[in-house]
Amino acid sequence: MGLLSRFFSPKNPLENLRRLARDERWADLLRLGEAPDEDLALEIRDEWHALLTLAGDRLAELNLAEGEACLNIGDRERALEHFQLAAEHGRSEVLREDARRRLTELSLPSPSRPPSSETSACCPSGCAASLGKAPGEAEAPDLETRLELVLSNYPPELAELYRQVGTAFRRAFLAAHDGRDGEALAGFDALPAEEQDASFHFERGALLARMGDVAAGRWNLEKAVALNPAHVLALETLVRLDFLEKRPQKAEERLTRMLAAQLVPAFCHGCLARLRAAEGDFSAALLHGEEALREGPVEMDVLLLLASLYEREGRFTEAENLLRRLPGSGCGGASHVLLAEFWLRRGESLKKALESFRAEARRDPGNPRWQLRMAQVCAALGWLKDGRPWLDRLPALDDLPSELRQEAGEVLALYGK
Repeated sequence: MGLLSRFFSPKNPLENLRRLARDERWADLLRLGEAPDEDLALEIRDEWHALLTLAGDRLAELNLAEGEACLNIGDRERALEHFQLAAEHGRSEVLREDARRRLTELSLPSPSRPPSSETSACCPSGCAASLGKAPGEAEAPDLETRLELVLSNYPPELAELYRQVGTAFRRAFLAAHDGRDGEALAGFDALPAEEQDASFHFERGALLARMGDVAAGRWNLEKAVALNPAHVLALETLVRLDFLEKRPQKAEERLTRMLAAQLVPAFCHGCLARLRAAEGDFSAALLHGEEALREGPVEMDVLLLLASLYEREGRFTEAENLLRRLPGSGCGGASHVLLAEFWLRRGESLKKALESFRAEARRDPGNPRWQLRMAQVCAALGWLKDGRPWLDRLPALDDLPSELRQEAGEVLALYGK
């Protein structure tokens, strides 16, 4: 049975989509209108697609705003999720390009942004400080202080080189790290040839890549490596671009050379773990992931990959220990939802898992994943009466995202529905 016959009156197939648009239920509109009936009249089909375009763009705009809010409180992981959703949902090229630019920017090395004083959309309870400057708050730091703040995120040997650059370079450099891309590019382009060293080419290349001109950015980054073969930030950025552009062989060749030169081995092994896992060689991926962990701090995606590999191998304690490193959900100290889902799969710490899912449901109330998880936990605890309200809030099975349908069917059977 098609979508029309399931959800809409045959006399007015657009009415439900219009109602969802009036109510600004953009995700529901996209889900229900995903596959229009082939027999629709042309004028109806045009309005149908117009409503889908509106919903996709509104969701993209919301996710772009959410992503920026998450960045303002230092939650890079959730910012990436929101920008990815914006890139997927956006129908207009301007919105999709904006989302892709932010994803590219976050995939490149850059200093962490300090938490904002603004209340963030990532924290519905509004636990952040109120807007505006607090009484007695210090004025904006001077050029030298700002430079040191940024360089605190750079390797010491590179940071020392940046302390020796001229004022014009510093201004362009700080503009780039403040997100003033146009001003930064103009500043770099105005530098004389004698100042266009490896640092110049790295900063200009990373900036161009963040602005979407990956080819030009890559040229500058390769030039930086030619001038300084041990420029680890340029090398890491090139590897990230290789991943971004789906060039795994090129990435592996570069990583192999970096390992031979003993440059950032934790980063190299983490990337090789991702490559091996993508090929289905999970044993090799596990070895590289463990080596990355031994060599130093690893990025979030490598930690999650290694935890999943441990769980796959039945090494549950090691998997749980890694997941415990993830930041908590919300402001009440609840554990990260990925740890909570691990507990649910294992039938362990179910009450703590329930608190995590509740915190996430408060943050993202329209996501049926958390309603399903709470119903699953209640079923596992034998609290069917407590879990039934969450189950009743779930959309129909056919309306759920495909990855949740089987689980939802299983939990419906547990509740006898």
